[in-house]
Amino acid sequence: MQSGFRRHRALIALLCVAAIANFGAVKTASGRSYAIPPPTPLPTEVEGYKGERIPTLDSTKGILPHADITSFHYDKKDDPLPVDLVVIASRDPNDMHSPERCFSGFGFEILERSSLPLKVEGTNSGEWTMSKMRVKDTSGEQLVLFLYDKVPKMGGTVWTRFFMKLAPNREPAYFVRLSAPVNGGDVNATQARLMRFASGIMQTRDRWQPPAKEKG
Repeated sequence: MQSGFRRHRALIALLCVAAIANFGAVKTASGRSYAIPPPTPLPTEVEGYKGERIPTLDSTKGILPHADITSFHYDKKDDPLPVDLVVIASRDPNDMHSPERCFSGFGFEILERSSLPLKVEGTNSGEWTMSKMRVKDTSGEQLVLFLYDKVPKMGGTVWTRFFMKLAPNREPAYFVRLSAPVNGGDVNATQARLMRFASGIMQTRDRWQPPAKEKG
């Protein structure tokens, strides 16, 4: 498990660097005060996996001062490969970033980039566009899937941030990222496993997202 924790912490660091880059690119948000969202109570069991929370480092909190960052490492008894999950909840538009350039900047080779739909049925039904990245460094290949929830769909990241800045105390937006080592080079099997996990997480979002405030 320790190797999984090291791998997960490395990816958390990349997220922080992405936030720094975005902060410099969107200076119009500087000086604004964003209320930190309440803690995100992610489930400890998802799709048969049992999770252990990873404490957020003080250095990470300093880089994302307006965000609630929740990280879990999940293991399954009959599956030797773990799943790592990071959820960033924030009202600050700088925190809703895309991590691609940071993987490249920190020695990860991006082998594949694409997107795929995620559709959840039932009480918490919904549809999202899941971004997919397959990355590689000296420790091996990782499959990374991420999505944005409750982010205004304004046709691109720049417009999304702009409209989020108009209402700094709006309901929080969520950046949800899952990652796992590629199972013996079988990308399709790893993707199917992560998609099942993503579906399970999003089906429980009424438990870890605060209810929207009624307008009026």
